Amino acid sequence: MQPDDAARSPEMPENQGESRVRRSWFRLRSSTLPVAIVAFLSCLILLGAVSWRAVQQLNLADARVAQSHETLQLLSRALLTTVDAEIAARGYALSGDPAYLAPVSVAEQSEAEILAALRAVLAGNEAQLMRLDELAALVDGRFALIRTLIETRRARGAEAAEAFVRAGEGIRAQSTVRDLVRDMVAIEERRLGAYEAASDDALMRAQAIVVFSFLLVGLAGAVAFRYDAVRREAEQARRNSEALLRLGGEVARFGGWQLDPASGRISWSDDLAHLLEIAPDTRLTLDSAVERCSPEAGRRLRRSLESCIAEGIPFDIEIDFSTRRGIVFDLRVAGRPVHDANGQIERIGGAVQDISERKRIERSLRASESQFRQLADAMPLIVWTADPGGRADFVSKSFLAYTGTERAGDINTLWSRAILRKDRAPMLDKWRAALASGGNYLTEFRLRRHDGVYRWHLVSAVPVRDSEGRVVKWFGSAIDIDDRYRTEKELEALAARLSSTLESISDAFFMLDRDWRFTYFNKEAERVLGRRAEDLIGRNIWEEFPAPAGRVIRTLCETAVRDNVKMSTETFYEPLGLWLLVNAYPSPEGLAFYFQDVTERHRLQEKLNQSQRLEAVGQLTGGVAHDFNNLLTVILGNAEILDARLPPDSDLRKFVETTRHAAERGAELTDRLLAFARRQPLDPRHVDLHQLMADLQDMLPRVLGEDVEIEFVIDDGLWPAEVDPGQFENAMFNLCINARDAMPGGGKLTIEIANAVVDHDGMSGPDELVPGDYVQVSVSDTGIGMTREIRDRVFDPFFTTKEAGKGSGLGLSMVYGFVKQSGGLVKIYSEPGEGTTVRIFLPRAGGAAEPLTAPDVAADAGVPRGDERILLVEDDDPVRAYAAGQLAEIGYRVVEVRNGVEALALLQDDKRFDLLFTDVVMPGGLNGPQLAEAARRLCPGLKVLFTSGYTENAIVHHGRLDPGVDLLSKPYRRRDLAARIRRVLDATG
Repeated sequence: MQPDDAARSPEMPENQGESRVRRSWFRLRSSTLPVAIVAFLSCLILLGAVSWRAVQQLNLADARVAQSHETLQLLSRALLTTVDAEIAARGYALSGDPAYLAPVSVAEQSEAEILAALRAVLAGNEAQLMRLDELAALVDGRFALIRTLIETRRARGAEAAEAFVRAGEGIRAQSTVRDLVRDMVAIEERRLGAYEAASDDALMRAQAIVVFSFLLVGLAGAVAFRYDAVRREAEQARRNSEALLRLGGEVARFGGWQLDPASGRISWSDDLAHLLEIAPDTRLTLDSAVERCSPEAGRRLRRSLESCIAEGIPFDIEIDFSTRRGIVFDLRVAGRPVHDANGQIERIGGAVQDISERKRIERSLRASESQFRQLADAMPLIVWTADPGGRADFVSKSFLAYTGTERAGDINTLWSRAILRKDRAPMLDKWRAALASGGNYLTEFRLRRHDGVYRWHLVSAVPVRDSEGRVVKWFGSAIDIDDRYRTEKELEALAARLSSTLESISDAFFMLDRDWRFTYFNKEAERVLGRRAEDLIGRNIWEEFPAPAGRVIRTLCETAVRDNVKMSTETFYEPLGLWLLVNAYPSPEGLAFYFQDVTERHRLQEKLNQSQRLEAVGQLTGGVAHDFNNLLTVILGNAEILDARLPPDSDLRKFVETTRHAAERGAELTDRLLAFARRQPLDPRHVDLHQLMADLQDMLPRVLGEDVEIEFVIDDGLWPAEVDPGQFENAMFNLCINARDAMPGGGKLTIEIANAVVDHDGMSGPDELVPGDYVQVSVSDTGIGMTREIRDRVFDPFFTTKEAGKGSGLGLSMVYGFVKQSGGLVKIYSEPGEGTTVRIFLPRAGGAAEPLTAPDVAADAGVPRGDERILLVEDDDPVRAYAAGQLAEIGYRVVEVRNGVEALALLQDDKRFDLLFTDVVMPGGLNGPQLAEAARRLCPGLKVLFTSGYTENAIVHHGRLDPGVDLLSKPYRRRDLAARIRRVLDATG
């Protein structure tokens, strides 16, 4: 063996460069010294020039190589500094000892200095500087996580800190830093290789020049120079390799070792000696190494080494190892056989890594998991966990105790068996949705208890995520809520029944809280008030319905709440035009408010009141009309007689005219009262209103004056109406005169007549119109209009807005009574300043229109006479005397009796009468119709004419004369009497 061989370690292979250098050196040494000296001296100058250039290139390469080595060292220090900070932080997290915080601060400060030094070294290398910026950001993030761990331990305790460590965010951050450092080291190593290659190129060029210049003479010097360069290169590479090996050992906390099977002696690297506190002069054997391990670990180490020596089986085991100071390390020991050229095991080589921190963390995790399981088992609810895929991997003892099962078997199977079958599908759907979204899981289902009873549980779970947001675990619980669930269901059912009850009652109902906000609003309240519940819940009643504020309803509510007493009232709610019956009941929560729409009841009550007024007026009118019209008949008759017998120039004529006019006014008032009370006798006919209005078109302009423009709008194809033509004309005159009076400065009066069909969805009002066909007559003016208060009373008898003496207040009352008595409807529409429209609906006649008959006698015609025999029956002596005298004057033969009984007695003896002229209402038990019926049985063909100031439904039913009945209403004049007598006598049939 040559001397150089003794210096080379056994495991290093022979270097080819070194062999070439040695061979050159041997050849040079064998030549003669003088020749070498001469050759060396002769080329010294040229060699110096060439060498100077080569040295310059080598110096540049060396500077770059040194820069790369410094970069590698700084990167190693940066990585080790973060590891030191992590170890110190975890020490604080486990123990809470503040002494661990100082290394963290020192490491953070050192890291900043290292990064600054790296930035200075890498100046000009843009690519590495960009990676350095990324490394600085990662290091800042790493120290931020370390600070978070420290704050978590300080604020929330060891368990929270351990949970933070278990989450693995710090490990992943450290791995990211390590990976980036590894990349930068790899790049720097490539640069180092490039720089070394450049140095080799420079040396080779120098050698070529020397060889070319000095030929064979300079070969020795060149070889010597090359040998020295190669040697330096090899030494530099070895130093680099050793530095990188030390860097790896420091970062990963490992070192190398080898065992000589022959001597049993173990040797190790300096890193390993430093790690395990082994003195450099310490000699360890297999036995002494085993003694420093625990018995079990020592046996495992011995078996592994013996198997590797004997059979060449590699091994990778974990053991514990004690230092001289008694510090115990957890080590990972790996070894494999190294063979010689003959394939025999020459030695055992391997590596040792300190895994104490990992083992400590694992033990801490096991302890933490044990504490979690103990805590979960101690809690009075079911605790469970699941992996990221959703499979349960833990369940507390509470579940086993609840279900009465053993821990044996798959947890997921136990869950599936315990859940009620029909609850499984909904539960799985929600669980899959939570797994897909990564959101919280919450559901309710029934679990079978050990006695077979299924009870409701509230089951929830939350995901635990890593630093990248991935779910790494699910933690969940299941709470028995069966009692609460059943109570809630009972309350919900009770609330549903209460809500159903409140929705089904006829009353509108809502509830208010103490701040006057709506908390409930039923359907009837929505209907009455025209608002939706969802628009009102939570809103203030006085803001949503300001009209009642400060008025009756608000006062009632505030009194009920203040005095804690029920309050009731009936009030008119003007915005909706409704009458409301209100009941307010205070409660601790606020106010319960019941109200009914009693508008219809008020309408019916008003209708009843009106009917009662009509009945009272009718009874009063009927009672007065009979006697009053008898008196008026005598007064008018006597006024006519006086007028006929007084000389034309007599001063008494003005008194006669005054008497006649007053009597006519009295008769008109009586007729209007009877019309309003619907007790006047009507003679309805099938009337063509177009034809009837033709007569009015000529008359109205004279009555209304030139200031009123009149327009008639009459549809073609107008249906005939069933109406008393005379009463219709009176009604039209009343309406037109009222319209004229409403336009004191003049205006326009429009009369429209059209067909109208009313169905069930049509007109409704104070008096609902029966569906059918009608003829509609509208009278509209452009006058001053009416307020609602006046409009509501316009049809009341004796109600007028005119000045005293300008109106009786019976005009519209007569129109109202006449139309209603005719089976129609009258409605009025008016607003102040907008004029007034009165619409009359008259029933359509069932047949064709009848021709209108002329009056019995024209005003200027003579009085018709006759000589027929007439039986006059009248209980009022003055009227009977007046009628008998008038009939006798015009030629009739009259027989007078006081009542029906006397008339029948007379007819039984004397049947030679042409006409029975009888009062309708008479004392004695026999009225006019009864007398007529009896008389016709005695005297078939006897003609009858009734007279009355009030018929009292004897010959008038539903406001209309009975068919075939002729009536002469009191008071009557002589020409009316003569004309009607003559018409009845002349009638055929």
